[in-house]
Amino acid sequence: MGKLHGLIRKMSKFFDRVAGWGIIAIMLLIVVNVLMRTLIGQSILGAYEHVGFLSALVIGWSLAYCAIEEGHIKVEFLMAKFPERIQGFINIIINITTVGFLSVAFWQLIEHAESIRISGQVSPTTQFPFYPFIYMIAVGVVVLCLVNFTQVMQS
Repeated sequence: MGKLHGLIRKMSKFFDRVAGWGIIAIMLLIVVNVLMRTLIGQSILGAYEHVGFLSALVIGWSLAYCAIEEGHIKVEFLMAKFPERIQGFINIIINITTVGFLSVAFWQLIEHAESIRISGQVSPTTQFPFYPFIYMIAVGVVVLCLVNFTQVMQS
């Protein structure tokens, strides 16, 4: 179990690093776009679309590492009043529910990406296809699901 947890931790950390580079790319894209518009009166074609695509990727790929580091907001004032055994039981129930929800979300994202791929739907300005980003978000969701699964096993 330790090896699986270590592998998932490394994978989620890799995705988080890619997400960090995505934030840098968004920042550079916006700054360059504003400078170009101010200095030469032209902007980057589809900058708004690219920022949207990259933002979705950043969010999807950073969730798993945030969960490992317990960076998500938790409401613990009620849980702290319960004995440790009951807290552990509630955490197991929450994590099992989360694994179920994320499994369904992953499955729905894959189906949605496939339907968009088949329909040939693209972004309006740059004509860039949507489906690769939906698949990438699905990968981030499945890694988050694996994180929650290992947390259930550790509990």
